Amino acid sequence: MKKIRKELGQYKYYLASLLLGEKVKGKFILFAQGRTGSTLLTNLLNSHEEIFANREILGRRGRIGPIFSPYMYADGMSKMKPKNQIVYGFHVKPYQLTENTLVGNVGEWIGRMKDNGYKIIHLWRKNHMRQCLSGRISRKRKKWHDKKSVDKKDIQINVDPSQLKKDIEKRERILKWERKCLDGKKYVEINYEKDIMDKKSQQDTCEKIFDYLKVNIRKVNTDFEKTNRYDTKEVIKNYEVVEQEFLSTKFEKYLHM
Repeated sequence: MKKIRKELGQYKYYLASLLLGEKVKGKFILFAQGRTGSTLLTNLLNSHEEIFANREILGRRGRIGPIFSPYMYADGMSKMKPKNQIVYGFHVKPYQLTENTLVGNVGEWIGRMKDNGYKIIHLWRKNHMRQCLSGRISRKRKKWHDKKSVDKKDIQINVDPSQLKKDIEKRERILKWERKCLDGKKYVEINYEKDIMDKKSQQDTCEKIFDYLKVNIRKVNTDFEKTNRYDTKEVIKNYEVVEQEFLSTKFEKYLHM
């Protein structure tokens, strides 16, 4: 019954899209895979009083069927947002559009969102091996994000080199697909390693986004930090095995990132 109520709940956002007036002056999409720093960036943006950066509203959790109109769903949410911010945005992972909605062509959907006033922020991660390891470590810890005030539990894992190669290749393919979906469209590109991983770069990066969203420049802050702060050699228990498998292959570059 609870799931059915949640399923029916999406219709209130369709009604809001149709019946309520616009309440924001700007809208954006954070287009990013998982484990790219999206929660960190969302938290940083939400430290600006004029911005409401929402969660993964097109996620599957607790939902029975698909979201029939992700455009109207997002539009309704922007009109029912709980606070008085003038800019509304949300995070969407590429697969959520193909698996959780009736969107057939992600590039066309992004184009439609742009035509309706949404600006696009593309967040990506260069080190796909660390991206894959981050997901595994989080699943083992049963914790996806860390806050500064919380005690941390450091984890080491054994890795199957062959499976890790497949996972890296999958991440590489998804990134190519993302860029193809964005081809010909104006967007701001944010790279995790260069732009937000280091605390010193976070303010400059957010100021670039604030300028793009046309809001006043503000000092940002966050209570989130990296879930794993150690070198790859310290994270992987059987690092020597992985290293041997990766040397003299296209995957060797990830050993030195």
